[in-house]
Amino acid sequence: MDMLTLANRLDAIIDKHLPALQLIPEIDYNLRPAENKWSKKEILGHMIDSAQNNIRRFLVAQYDERPAGETIEYLLLKIEY
Repeated sequence: MDMLTLANRLDAIIDKHLPALQLIPEIDYNLRPAENKWSKKEILGHMIDSAQNNIRRFLVAQYDERPAGETIEYLLLKIEY
């Protein structure tokens, strides 16, 4: 799948689901179901942050001059949990 097709599919998914997400009251996004559980907003923020970090890692790996195996090993060691 080419990048334009992928971008168009992503736009369509966002367009389809954004109205439903906008209807959810902010209090529901901020509510923690239990003291030791994350709120929907915290989960979403973590997913966005992780995606941004992974994009950077993939871009760096594309242009890294080291062999692919070494780059993948390096990236796996850098993943933070």
